[in-house]
Amino acid sequence: MSELKSHILRSSILVVSLVILTFSLSYAYFSASVTDVNPDRDLSTVTTGNLKIDFQSTQTINNENAMLIKDTDVQSKADHTDFTVSHQKDSNQTGYYFVYLTEVSIDDALKSEDFKWKLVKVGDNSEEEIANGNFQNAESGQLMTLTPSAQELPLSETHNLKLYIWLSETDQDQSAFYNKQFSAKVQVVASV
Repeated sequence: MSELKSHILRSSILVVSLVILTFSLSYAYFSASVTDVNPDRDLSTVTTGNLKIDFQSTQTINNENAMLIKDTDVQSKADHTDFTVSHQKDSNQTGYYFVYLTEVSIDDALKSEDFKWKLVKVGDNSEEEIANGNFQNAESGQLMTLTPSAQELPLSETHNLKLYIWLSETDQDQSAFYNKQFSAKVQVVASV
């Protein structure tokens, strides 16, 4: 009887392992990432099955010697990086994407809840907030996820995005932020 239980247990583990392996391989085939790593190029393309997405971005984000800004003045005064995610003409299915920061380099003094970011989708004379946060738990060399969930990109749509980064003024002594540096690159990971 115990030999039968042992055989059932081994068979169950094998089946679960095969399911996980199959899912992992299919996900690896249907996902790809795009980064703007070449400073001489403005456009990178990812092709995933029948999904073809362009990712247009500025290069490295730098925030050196940033001034303190009230949260209410972010749209008019904060540093920002603009980028675009769109389908190519021959793309034939809805896509989904996540936005990340890569190659993060941050001085320890900037690892604060007062050093903030906000990701927005830009529309006709409006901005729709996708997500926001701070750099309190940021680590140099680590990937930072900016989108809490996959962003849907229907066919023939273009998403114009803007990433704001600023030091939030708190009316307290924030001199520890002076002459500190931060840099990162925007990455878009697309899938079907």
